[in-house]
Amino acid sequence: MSSGTHRALEGVPPLTQQQVDFWEENGFIIGGRLFDEREVNELREHMASVFAGTYETGTPPVTVHWRPGDPETKLRVIDVAWPSDRVIRRAVLSPAVGGMAAQLTGAESIRIFTDALLHKPGIGDTATPSGMLGWHQDYNWWRYVAPPDLLTARIALDHETPENGCMQVIPGSHRWPLEGRAYYDLETDFGAVCDSQVPPDERIAPIQCEVEPGQVTWHHCMTMHASPPNRTNRPRRSILVRLLPGDMRYVASEASPGGVWQLLKGGKATDGDLWEGEYFPRLWPVPR
Repeated sequence: MSSGTHRALEGVPPLTQQQVDFWEENGFIIGGRLFDEREVNELREHMASVFAGTYETGTPPVTVHWRPGDPETKLRVIDVAWPSDRVIRRAVLSPAVGGMAAQLTGAESIRIFTDALLHKPGIGDTATPSGMLGWHQDYNWWRYVAPPDLLTARIALDHETPENGCMQVIPGSHRWPLEGRAYYDLETDFGAVCDSQVPPDERIAPIQCEVEPGQVTWHHCMTMHASPPNRTNRPRRSILVRLLPGDMRYVASEASPGGVWQLLKGGKATDGDLWEGEYFPRLWPVPR
């Protein structure tokens, strides 16, 4: 980490060198609590409003994957919601989130890439599985960003346990090659991950990321992770904050229909452009 980054981090919850070393070795870290009970309750309320179609600022989210009237057992996801709600914006663009990302990456600056509201409904222990996210690497969808150094902060709004489908990660998998398939089934295709991905000296040892409300977990964009169904009768809610160092560039040859790249320079970005502008504000250092 540069001396400039060290000086700028005053007032941000510090990570120990041991935590940074763990991140570099494993590609994830279970962080501490950044949001208190009042903030968590407020975020839950405002997330519910956005899912209900009420946008505090009058600006709709960029992509809505669930609307009122859709099946209650369907995984609810809304992408780029921070422009729609001031409370969600304050959490997503938090200097604490940006500052901790700078500590993990050693970057001089951190910008938002996208955010996502995630509501995994509780379906009980007998319903047909739904809301499952199979094994994947996020960078499969983000190849139009280079280099592959993005990271995600997951803000938990509920207790996350194996019973309600907490995230699982494979330590060290951020060093694996990029897999061509976007998703693997949690059980039937897990062997395929092993066959196609794992270097000879690596071993598969998934970790359950159990956290309390207000805690934040972090994972690298190349880290293999998954999430099984929520088998409780209560929802599991979280906010995903996807971040990138400020010197990352757009790769035009990898652009795909519907990608976040369409928000960069109004969809008129050219190869090598920096990720900056209205939808990609800087979190760290704090803009003056």
